[in-house]
This record gives sequence, C-alpha cells and structure tokens, in this order.
Amino acid sequence: MLQMTAAPALPEYPLPLPLPTSSSVPAVRFEQVALPGNLLSFEAHAGEIVHLAGGAPMVQLRVLAIASAHTFSGPGRCRIAGLDTMALDASQRQALRGRHIARALISDSLRPGLPLLANVAQAALQRGLSAHEALQRAAPELDALGLGEMQSLPPAVLTPAQTRLALVARTLVCRPRLLLLERPEVGLGAAEITSLRIALWAMASTYKVCVLMTTTHPRLAASADRRVVLDDARVAVPEL
Repeated sequence: MLQMTAAPALPEYPLPLPLPTSSSVPAVRFEQVALPGNLLSFEAHAGEIVHLAGGAPMVQLRVLAIASAHTFSGPGRCRIAGLDTMALDASQRQALRGRHIARALISDSLRPGLPLLANVAQAALQRGLSAHEALQRAAPELDALGLGEMQSLPPAVLTPAQTRLALVARTLVCRPRLLLLERPEVGLGAAEITSLRIALWAMASTYKVCVLMTTTHPRLAASADRRVVLDDARVAVPEL
C-alpha cells in the first residue's frame, strides 16, 4: 500500500473577487508589460496552447514569473482570469497561484523521500484533493508519459528525461487554469516528445487548461495553437 506524506493544505486566503468561469475572459492577459526593448501585450484563453518564442532565457523566465502571479515592477499589467495581479496583496497572489496556476521550470526538482507516484500526486493533495483522488489522477498521467512502470521508484533512480516528464506530470494532476512550462523538451527523445505533445493537447482540450510554454523544439513549437514573440518590438496580437 503506497503511503503518502500528508501535505499541508494551502492557506485559505481570500481573493478579492470570484474568478469568472466564462471562456471569454482570458486566462492570462499582458498589457504593455516592459521587457528589454519591448512592451509585451497578448492574451491567452482556456484550452489554448501558446508558444512563447524568442527572447533570452532570462526574458522568458521573467514572462513566466509574471504569468505565475509573482509581483513585478515597471509599467504594464498582468491579469489572470480578470484579476490584476499588481492589485493583489502577497497572500492573495499566493492563493491565486495555489488554486489556479501550476508550473514546471528547469530548476524544479522532485522530493527525494517519496516514490514517484506520491511525488506526482503531492501537488494535487496540497490543493485539497483526497489522497485517493490525487493518486487516481497521478497514475494515468504517469502512464501517458511513459512512466507507469516506475511509480514505486524513488526519484534518485530516474534519468534526467524521466525526471523532466515527472515534473510535467506533477503539474497536470492539478488541472490548473493556467499551466506554465519552461522548455519541457530538455533531455527528451522523439518518442517522449510525442507523449508530451499528446498530454498537453489532452489537458487543453479536455480540461480547458491554458498552456504557456517556452520551447526550442520544432515539433513541440508546432503543436501550439499560436506563437507570441517576446523579442519582437511589435505588440503581439491574439489570433482569435
């Protein structure tokens, strides 16, 4: 029987307004956000996969940080489901991240003391799902990414590519409104890229998750619904 470490529940910080459920409200909207040599404006909606292209790695990471409801300085606004993140206090931004946003960055890691299945289920458990529900979500996500036979293994025995896929799976079990991925293709082979593309497509189409990702892999980039160029001085206009 798999034992899971009890995850502390996220604090119930109040958000200033209920998040709208209408698909007409963008999952995320950038309004003249300052980047080096550019003021970035774009919006992305539920069920859409957007490739954040171009720009230096630190610029890409800044965009992902702003989109994950971390505070930022300078001109411009970021609205997540209609909420202006600069108008939220620290506890409200934490609540927004904890309930509605998930991300997988290159610098992320798995918890060494937990087997893979429990590792992937932890994020959903922390967001209020029961252990049973979290495990029921985690197992098929691991299967879909080719990690089904490794569920009981510790992270230390995984290859870098397997770890990368597990980090993505950990975000998928959360069923977030907004999913942010930093170069998820790093270290993956052709078959793993295919599995990743299918998993992201299923998440967007079935659960209406909005995916923002940076990538340099041509097949993964081609799977996006559209592209926003970060180092283009022109405003990036959504193609609706």
